[in-house]
Amino acid sequence: MPKRKRDTSADIASAEDAAAPLGASQQRVQYKLKQGTVKLGHAFKVAKGFERQKLGRRRKAAVSEGKEKDVQRIDAEIAALKVRGHGLGQSV
Repeated sequence: MPKRKRDTSADIASAEDAAAPLGASQQRVQYKLKQGTVKLGHAFKVAKGFERQKLGRRRKAAVSEGKEKDVQRIDAEIAALKVRGHGLGQSV
């Protein structure tokens, strides 16, 4: 049986490009980007822990010195840290 000849019209060529599977290099790049995103998420999580420790020490010092404004500011920063910590490293 002879092979079918391909139609060379631009419409069919663009449709084939859109549905074509990814090349090996493109798959490698996408994998690296996904892997980098996950590693970045882990790094942010570690940084968030260190920041929380630092804020805890600062709050403790502000309470012992009686600086109520600083305590309120630090509490607000801690609350913001809790809210902003979610959502990184998750696949969409």
